[in-house]
Amino acid sequence: MVKKLLGVSALLTLSGVIQAAGQDSSQLETRKTDTEMTAEVKEVMRSVDEVKRLPVTGLSMVKAGDKTFLITDNGHFVVAGNFILVDMWQGKIIGSVADTKGIEKVDLRKIGFNPDELSTLTIGKGKKEVTIFVDPQCNYCHELIAQLEPLGNEYTFKLVLIPVLGKESAEISKKLICNKDKAQSLKALIAKDYSTLPALVREEGS
Repeated sequence: MVKKLLGVSALLTLSGVIQAAGQDSSQLETRKTDTEMTAEVKEVMRSVDEVKRLPVTGLSMVKAGDKTFLITDNGHFVVAGNFILVDMWQGKIIGSVADTKGIEKVDLRKIGFNPDELSTLTIGKGKKEVTIFVDPQCNYCHELIAQLEPLGNEYTFKLVLIPVLGKESAEISKKLICNKDKAQSLKALIAKDYSTLPALVREEGS
């Protein structure tokens, strides 16, 4: 919070200097569509010549009257003027503070990430899809998993197994996924009891 207040303070201090350049991105003469802008940025990113990482810990969008700015949390950098902010994960232009609603959520399918192609187990049959990455031995993951079944009519939860807690997690994940009885695997994951899973059978050359 202190850093954000410092950032806003810096914005107000600098606003007199950059006021002439400050133009709301929604007032651009030629407004490209979200799809066009996303495609253009992707094309540019394919031919990047040089990258320099800036000392930035966070970025906020600030509206001051009819002006919109981007400012780092510590007030070190301000992006002003005729800029366009593109959310590449959502595939849309962020032209106002209102446009930032829901940007914390990521539609994996929009960025070419299909959960069904990964090691997934499914809970629920609802229309809304949520992808959750879990380790079979993670206690926090299981606290979350325990809350999913009552929401199954509204949501479909895709549980992607990622064994980040070591070799044992990797072996358990293999057993869960290689098991032909997916209902049994899901039951074992929910109960965090993997003793009933069939042993792994490694075919020669596989």
